[in-house]
Amino acid sequence: MILVPIWYFFNMLVLLYSVNIFISNKNLSQITILNLFVLHDILFNIFNFLL
Repeated sequence: MILVPIWYFFNMLVLLYSVNIFISNKNLSQITILNLFVLHDILFNIFNFLL
């Protein structure tokens, strides 16, 4: 259960990172952002399954 706060912190970092990419790089397609969020959701589901 110690890993849970670490995971939520990582979760927030990924969210902030993706938002920064979206703001700083206008040429980047939204599909890439969407893929990042989908990958993030998949990782989150796997992590919950392991716990």
